[in-house]
Amino acid sequence: MEANNSYCGVGIAFNARIGGIRLLNGSVTDAMEATALTFNIHLIDIYVCSWGPRDDGAELDGPHVLTEQALRLGTHEGRGGKGSVFVWAAGNGGMQHDHCGADGYVNSIHSVAIGAVTQTGKPAYFGEPCPGVMAVTLTGAGVGGALPLVTVTAVADGCVTHFPGTSSAAPIAAGILALVLEVNPELTWRDVQHLVASTAKIPDPEEPGWNINAAGYHVHHRYGFGLLDAGLMVQQAALFNAVAPQRRCTQDVTLDPSRYKKKKKLFISFFFWYVYMTPVISICLPYLIFYFFSVYTVNTLLDRCEDFFYFSFLSVRILSPGGGISVDIQSEACRGRTNEISSLEHVQVRVSVSAACRGDLSISLESPGGTVSLLLDARPNDASAAGLKNWTLMTVHCWGEGPRGLWTLRVTDRRGTVRSCARPSEEEAAGALLAVTLVLYGTSGPRRAAHGRPLQSIVSMGSRHLVPHAGAHQTGRRPPLGLIQWIYRMERDRKVRAADITKPAGPQLRPTSGQESPTRPAAAGRPSRDKDQPR
Repeated sequence: MEANNSYCGVGIAFNARIGGIRLLNGSVTDAMEATALTFNIHLIDIYVCSWGPRDDGAELDGPHVLTEQALRLGTHEGRGGKGSVFVWAAGNGGMQHDHCGADGYVNSIHSVAIGAVTQTGKPAYFGEPCPGVMAVTLTGAGVGGALPLVTVTAVADGCVTHFPGTSSAAPIAAGILALVLEVNPELTWRDVQHLVASTAKIPDPEEPGWNINAAGYHVHHRYGFGLLDAGLMVQQAALFNAVAPQRRCTQDVTLDPSRYKKKKKLFISFFFWYVYMTPVISICLPYLIFYFFSVYTVNTLLDRCEDFFYFSFLSVRILSPGGGISVDIQSEACRGRTNEISSLEHVQVRVSVSAACRGDLSISLESPGGTVSLLLDARPNDASAAGLKNWTLMTVHCWGEGPRGLWTLRVTDRRGTVRSCARPSEEEAAGALLAVTLVLYGTSGPRRAAHGRPLQSIVSMGSRHLVPHAGAHQTGRRPPLGLIQWIYRMERDRKVRAADITKPAGPQLRPTSGQESPTRPAAAGRPSRDKDQPR
C-alpha cells in the first residue's frame, strides 16, 4: 500500500501508517477483544473499530470485564501516557429501529462514537441515534444519491465506490484525527474529544432535533456535536491548550419507597421480587425460613432483609403498565472534595431495571441546565424480559455544563412498542426501577453561570460567539430554527485552508504510526460468543 498514489481515491492522512488485526474471523471472546485493543498500545495512536453488537434492534451488549479494562488501559497508558484514541462506528441498525444506547461500546467514555451522513447532510437511513454519538462524517453511496463519496481499494487491487455504513464513516473520522495528532502529537485522548465537541459543524439546520445545551454546545441525537471539519480541527489542534485532569464523581441514588409501603402491596411486591431478583432472594432465604416459623409478620420479614441489603424489597420504584417513573437526583458534584467537578464532560447513569418487555422501555435524563438526553429509546424488536442489569448509559450532550443541581431520570413503559411481547391486559406492573447510580466526569475550573439564564453565547469553530439578540433564548428549551440556521451559516462560511494552519514550534513531529501484525494468541477468558459484527 502506497500513500498518495492517486489510485482509486484521495486519502486523508498520507503520513499515517495502517495495520490490521484479524478479529472477526469466527467466534470472539472477551480476551480476544482486549488483546486486540491493547496491541502495541505505545506505538498505535488510533484504533478504528467498525464492529460491535448485532444491529438487529434486539441485542443489548457491550464490552465485558477484560475489554473494559483494555479501553481504560489504552486511554491511560497508550501513546506514552497521552492515551490511545478509540474510534467506534455507532451502528447500522436504523432500519431495525435500533438505538445505540443498547451498545455498550458507544456508551464508553473511552470511545469516540461516529455516525454517518449523506452528501446532503441528512442522517443516513441506517444510522442509530443516541446521546453517546460524538460526531458524524460522510458515508458511501447507496444513501439516496449516486455520488461515490467513499472510494477504497479492494482485495484484488480494484476500486470499491459502494461502501455505505458507519463502517466507512469511522475510518474517515480516524483519518481526520490522525491529521490532528500529526500536527500536535502531545494531545491527550480527552483533548481530542474536546476538539471534536468544539469544532464539529451543523450539516443540516432543517433536521429536527437540534438543541443548544446550557454551555452553548449544539448537540443532536443523530449528529452528536456535528460534522467533522478536518481543516478546522487541524487548525485548532495546532494551538490547543491541554484540558485539566479528568475528575470522576459517583453518586448512588436512594430510591424513595414511601409510595409503595401499603400493606396490600406487600405480597405482590414479594412475589414480584422473587421473580426478578432471584439472587437477592437466595441470599435472604435463611432469614425468610427462620421468620416464616416465627410470630413475625410479612412486614417484619421484609424489614429484616432491608436491614442487610443496599436495595430491599421496598426500596424500588414500580413501573406501572404504560406509565412512567421520575427520579430526582440532587447533586453537589462532590463539592469540597478532591474530585469536585465544575464543568462536565461525559455523564453516565448505571441502572438496573426489571421489565416485562425490555423493548418497551424508554429512559431519559435531564440535566440541571435543562438538557434532555434520550439515553435509551423503545425498540420494537427487543422482546427480552431480562431487563437491564447494572447497564451503563452515557450522554455527551451536557458537555461544558455545570453539574450541580437537580438531575431528573425518567423511565417510561411504552407499552405496545414490541408487538411480539405477550403482556396481559391486567398485569400488575410493567417492571421496576431497582438501582440508579449517577457518574459525572469533568474538570474543576471557573464556576458556571446559574442554570436557566438566557443564552448569551454558543461554542462554535473552537471558540465562543455571542448570539444575535442575546438573552432571547432560554437554556433548557429547544432553540428556535432561526438560531440554528444562523449558526449553520456562520460555520458554513468559515473555510480553513492550509495557509491558515500554524504548525506548533518544537521538535520534529513524528507521523501517526501503526504496525501491521496479526493478533497475539488470546488468553483464556469468557466463553466464545458470536456477538461482534462488522458495520
